[in-house]
This record gives sequence, structure tokens and C-alpha cells, in this order.
Amino acid sequence: MIVLSILIQMVAAVLTLRFMRVSERWRGWNLAWMFAFFAIFLNVVFGANCFFDCVSHSGFPSSLPSAPYVTPEISFFMILGITGGFPVSNYFQRLEESIVKNDGVLEALCKASPIGIFRTDRRGQYFYVNQWWRKITGLSLEQAKGDGWAKSLHPEDRDRVAKDWKEAAEKGLSFQAEYRFQHSNGKITWALGQAEAEIDSLGKIYGYVGTITDITKRKMAESLISGRNIILELIATGCPLQETLDALTLSVEEQTNDLYCSLLLLDSTGKRLFNGSSPHLPKDYVKAIDGVFIGPSVGSCGTAAYNKEVIIVEDIASDPLWTDYKESPLSHGLRACWSAPILGSKGQCLGTFALYYIETRTPTEWELDLIKNSAHIAGLAIERNRDETALKEANDQLERRVQERTAKLKEEEAYQIGRAHV
Repeated sequence: MIVLSILIQMVAAVLTLRFMRVSERWRGWNLAWMFAFFAIFLNVVFGANCFFDCVSHSGFPSSLPSAPYVTPEISFFMILGITGGFPVSNYFQRLEESIVKNDGVLEALCKASPIGIFRTDRRGQYFYVNQWWRKITGLSLEQAKGDGWAKSLHPEDRDRVAKDWKEAAEKGLSFQAEYRFQHSNGKITWALGQAEAEIDSLGKIYGYVGTITDITKRKMAESLISGRNIILELIATGCPLQETLDALTLSVEEQTNDLYCSLLLLDSTGKRLFNGSSPHLPKDYVKAIDGVFIGPSVGSCGTAAYNKEVIIVEDIASDPLWTDYKESPLSHGLRACWSAPILGSKGQCLGTFALYYIETRTPTEWELDLIKNSAHIAGLAIERNRDETALKEANDQLERRVQERTAKLKEEEAYQIGRAHV
């Protein structure tokens, strides 16, 4: 369309030169035709500028030309204005102001939007992302350009998303998928990505506009609920305690990469904590805390079991609860520890459930709920196991008594038979 417009106006420029030759006898009109020629000539230049800008960006210009490109119809009014005094200068001034204003509004909307916004050319190559998109992904515009954004996807999602996105771009289809961005520090962010094709007046696709929404909390909640249901099923079916506790700690550790779980069990004396499940804590550290006595200032877990309350230690290196115990965790890169007591149905302490982090930090409200709920589920599993153990011991004891009584009755019966024969 732009090429056709340029060709039409070039023909108009040639005709204008012809009129200039015809009207040489009237110098005033000749001057007017000269103005018309230069107006059309400049319009052709602007149109060519726009055209090459489009071609260089695969069908989607990254910015407007330095002046608004006008159509042949507007050029006609321009010629009338120059030759007949029609005031068109105000029109073009308002047009340019409108373009600048609209661009400003769109940019402001992109900045204020609580979702990530991106734009691509017709091949699906990124050339624009807003501030919120960069915040969600942890990528800069330079890193995201082209297909750079796809390189930061989680390895398990990369091929699937790249295939779906390529298919959508080739066929002009809508795109929607859930996938994970993996940050340089190992952090995982779940995103819901959606995109729609941008179509010109001829029905051709010249780009895509899309959004991404951070759904990390929802995915974590879904994962936690799924893991919790599995654990409750293990408890209900009488699965061995060790297997149930390992499943619980692993399901919690899946929530983030820099989290380590520790589940300690209080012994029958109620004075010492022993390892119940610590799947990824350093083995040397697990050995160091195995059998630790509880007390009012014994790290996070010893204090939590002693006070029967949640203990939050933001910085192991400086917290007084860890004064006598900090060397071991710090030597293994552990910087923060939050611990919740595992309580039974009668309020008795059964152990502790702790989260260790490799950086100093305080928990969010969601993380506090996570540790409390996990301690509660652990309590159900431990108490169920102890009840089953107690029931089994009672049954075994009853069976032994029955066997002893049966044996005694048989002895008495044999004795009586023996006496009868005498």
C-alpha cells in the first residue's frame, strides 16, 4: 500500500512539473506549482523512509518517521492549500500532536500495567518488552530481543514452548502456554504467556502483541495441595513413617531452589531431637545436630521444641539463639533457619519442622503458612504411626498373654489326664 502511494505521488510530481512549464506566463501560479512540487517530493521521501523502516523490521516499524507520512488524498488537499490558500498547516500540527500523545498514552499504560507486555515482528522475534515483563523474567530488553527470551526458559519447558510458539507464528494462531523462567541465580518464576496476531487492513500479519502473568504463587499452591493430598493418602493407607516424612519434606523443597527441609523427632524422654528426614541438607551437618538437646537457646529447632512455638531466625550469624551453634551451619552455607514445633492432638511436642535458607531473610505470610501446615501434617503422620505402633504392641502383648494362657491350660489339662491314668 505504501509503495502504491509513493508511485501515485511521483506521478503527481511529474504532472506538477508539466503544469509549471505550461504556466510560465503566469509567474505567481508558477511559484505556487513549485511549492506543490516540493510538498509532494517531501511526502515521497517520508513515505520511502517509512517503507524502508518497515522492511528493515520484517513488516513492523519500530518507530514513526521524523514527520507524519500523508496519503495521496491528503497530498491533494496540500496542493489546494498551497495553491489556493487552504489552511492545512493546523491540520498537520494536530495530526503530529495526536501521534505523539497516543504514543505517550500507550507507553504510560505499558508502564502502569501489572502484567508483562511484549511485541514481536511477524516471525515472532521480540523487539519490545515493558518494565513489568523485565521484572517477571529478570531479563533486560537486549537479552530478550529476537529469541533470547526462550533461552532463559527452564530446560524442561524450552523445547515445548519454542515448538508451540513457532507453530503459532507460522500459522497466525493465538498462543497460550504456561512455562517457567529460570533466573541466573536459580530462582524459578512460573508465567502464563498469551499472544495475538496484529493484522493490517489487507489481512496480513505484521507482528504479535502479548502478555505474561506471574502465576508462581498459584503453581506453588497447586503443587503443595497435590503433595499434601499424596501425603494424607500415605498416612491413611498406613505407609511406613520414614517414607511419609521423606515425601513431605521433598514436596516442600520443590517449592523453591534455595530451600532445605529438616524434620527432627523428639525422643521418648522429651529432651533430645533426632533426625527424621533431611533429604538435601549436608550430611555432616545432619550428623552434627542429630541428638541435640532442646533448650531455651538451642538454635531454632531446640528452642522451638522447648517453647512449643515458631522460631524465626533471619540471620544465624548474629542471632543470640545460635551463639553456641552457628559455626556448623555457617560452614555449610546456611544463613537463615525457621522452625515450627510439631504438636500432637493433646498439645505435646513430637518434634520440629524447619526450613533452612542459603541467604539471610524473613518469611513471607505464605511461607509462614507453609511451615505451620507442614508441621501439622507431620504431626498427623507421627501421631498416626505412634498410635499404630502402640496398638500393634498392645495386640502383640495380648496375643502373648493368650498364648501363655493357652499353654498353661494345656499343661493343666495334660496334668489332669495324667493323674486320671494313675
